Amino acid sequence: MAQDSGCSLNSDKADFDSVRRRDAEQAEKERQEARQRDLEKALNRAGIPERFAGKTFATYQNLGTSQKVARSTCELYADQFRAMKGNGVCMILTGSPGTGKTHLAVSVLRNVIDSGNTGLFVSVSEMLRKIRNTYAKGSKQTEEEAFSMFVKPTLLVLDEVGVAIGDEEKRKAMVFDVLNARYNALRPTIIIGNLTVEEMQSYLGERVWDRLMEGGSPVVAFTGESYRQRAPVKEAG
Repeated sequence: MAQDSGCSLNSDKADFDSVRRRDAEQAEKERQEARQRDLEKALNRAGIPERFAGKTFATYQNLGTSQKVARSTCELYADQFRAMKGNGVCMILTGSPGTGKTHLAVSVLRNVIDSGNTGLFVSVSEMLRKIRNTYAKGSKQTEEEAFSMFVKPTLLVLDEVGVAIGDEEKRKAMVFDVLNARYNALRPTIIIGNLTVEEMQSYLGERVWDRLMEGGSPVVAFTGESYRQRAPVKEAG
């Protein structure tokens, strides 16, 4: 009888342990699913263009030496973002169109958001349009509220810097106001533009460039063949 009782207790304990493991596995699965849903919502709010929504470091094509260096630099920036955030370190991506600047910037942004930070992707034109819309009669948003949209995110990716449209001096002044507010708040910004490093520095001006460079911000120059102009590879046979 004592042996039967011992076997029964061991069996009950094994069943109990098995149930606990299943419950723990189910709870972990539910946590992961909830985290993925939260990430997807955060990415949707981040304004990433549909064309780049699925872009990651893993899907980046290294066509040449400059792209390999660019990817390594951006991956390092993303991996060390906690330190970058603490010091307000920015990053500048410049160079030829179609070489993967936006792809890598979005990859960094995805990693930053996945780590629990807030982020926003916006072009200069879109940002300025949202700010200018507040000047219209009956606008439901104030200029201060519009500026806040671009100052509050932990990381701002600002695309198409250097595209000349309309009153360029007013555009530059608004861009400076946003970048200066982020600088004062120690919030990193990634700048993207189809300019050379020298052209980007000249366009932004000494004051803005000096502030962007504080803390050792990396400047990545993209060269080489455009993705968009590559002929599709034909399979043999």
